[in-house]
Amino acid sequence: MLIPSRAALVLGCTRRTINRLIIRYHQEGKAAFRHGNKGRKPAHTIPDSVKESIRSTVRKRLF
Repeated sequence: MLIPSRAALVLGCTRRTINRLIIRYHQEGKAAFRHGNKGRKPAHTIPDSVKESIRSTVRKRLF
């Protein structure tokens, strides 16, 4: 088992980050390591309606 300072060195983060991960792991289990946006679209995603409008405009100009 790695000690927090060694784990921080191996993972390239701070010991404080490792301590936070350990606390979250004890609270949430494996889910603590999952990305927070898992299963959701990114906030900066262009809506499908806008994408379709752009495609339509491009088609009209090219064809």
